[in-house]
Amino acid sequence: MPISPEDESDRPATEDAADVLSSALTSLRISGNVVLHHTYGAPWAVDVPASNALAPLFGVGSDARIVVFHLVERGEVVMEHGGDTVPIGPGGIVACFGGGGHRLRRGRARALKLADVLAGTVPVPEPTGRPDDTRLLCGAFVLRDIALHPLLAAVPAVLSANALDDDLAVVTGLMARELGRGRPGSGFLLDRALEMLCASLLRAHLARSDVGWFRALREPRLARALERIHRAPGEGWTVDELARVAGLSRSHFAEQFTELVGESPMAYVTRWRMGEACRALRHTERSIAEIATDLGYASPPSFARVFRRHVGVPPAEWRRDHPPVSLLAT
Repeated sequence: MPISPEDESDRPATEDAADVLSSALTSLRISGNVVLHHTYGAPWAVDVPASNALAPLFGVGSDARIVVFHLVERGEVVMEHGGDTVPIGPGGIVACFGGGGHRLRRGRARALKLADVLAGTVPVPEPTGRPDDTRLLCGAFVLRDIALHPLLAAVPAVLSANALDDDLAVVTGLMARELGRGRPGSGFLLDRALEMLCASLLRAHLARSDVGWFRALREPRLARALERIHRAPGEGWTVDELARVAGLSRSHFAEQFTELVGESPMAYVTRWRMGEACRALRHTERSIAEIATDLGYASPPSFARVFRRHVGVPPAEWRRDHPPVSLLAT
């Protein structure tokens, strides 16, 4: 029996936002890798390619998003991204959720290619012991199942944070202790820490965001409606029903939802359903008819029409072209 809005009236609003973010993170099937942990003597520069060029390095296809991050443990660096210059000081961390290529540098030097640095085919500036040496921890989060995902549409192309703040300090401290120690279980702990780092960065952004989907999660009534959509995408949602869940008038709910989320409530419902359809087609053996029913469609043809309009190809073709990917690929 579905839970009514009245049944949820005592539920803390923060739980709804937490559940929305948790379901969004879970659906991305996040994993991570540390690729560099080194001290460099200035001057130096490294070019980091865009996500699609990095995908083969991580054993995934171009339908995954490679989010490169840089944590400055000591010293300072500058990141050049899309015409912007982003200084990163001690304790600073940036993550390129937009998947764009960028340059990391300290001073002025001929830029090395990341692939050459990782392969060890080019000499890199060794530490000098001077104050302008920079110690970096660089890695990447691999985000899978990104089709139509609202989180990726809302997160900034470059997200900056202070690794000394709150839970970020706990996570980065764990990473620092486990890296290079070779203690039993270190690999497992480091993998989990990387997932936690990605989640912690996004949660920190949620706490301060004033626009878009993340801002909507900070509005308790909208968060409640979003949580219900994520929890039960196959329900026969209407604007009236979602407004009742939110405890708002129909017009106020529709206006506020559209203003903050950037699309109408029913457009969001459809987009989340189609993202769930992509995940079901890829990671389950359920038939297209079963998936259509699970997501609230009266017939496979009606589901297929909506799927093709949003994804660009029929469900069967999408399933054929997107075989399951193991998280162990990285």
